[in-house]
Amino acid sequence: MDVHSMRDSSGISDHFMVKTKVRLRLSIKWKERRAPVKKINIEPLKYSQTTEQYKNRLNDILRPTENASSIDEMWEKTEKSIKKIGEEVLGYQGKRAINKWFNEECKTAILERDDARTTMLRNPSETNKRELALKQKRAKQIIRKKQKNVGEN
Repeated sequence: MDVHSMRDSSGISDHFMVKTKVRLRLSIKWKERRAPVKKINIEPLKYSQTTEQYKNRLNDILRPTENASSIDEMWEKTEKSIKKIGEEVLGYQGKRAINKWFNEECKTAILERDDARTTMLRNPSETNKRELALKQKRAKQIIRKKQKNVGEN
């Protein structure tokens, strides 16, 4: 950063102007998207039939790895086996719902509000403005009601 204080061209003022040059470097790391980690679904392990199937498959595959030459090789085979069997028997978890309160009613209200907004932007008449205000109010009421209901449960 380069900073200079400069006097006014006329000697009347006692103020100084400050002139700076700032060089800024932004990191590009924030742009990088990481692949989402697939998590094994452990819910089916609550049922005895799935648990037994999982145990049997693990025993069948892990027995041959006992004669591995090094500990690293044995661990690598064990890790791959556990992941493979978990994928086959249990499967992966689905996407987790972030907002449990958000449903079709909220989605419809928001879409109606957005449509009213585009209509108002194309033709800013008083009726379109009133219609937009009503749709905004309705969407806000629905969303708040849903959020409040989730908080009470």
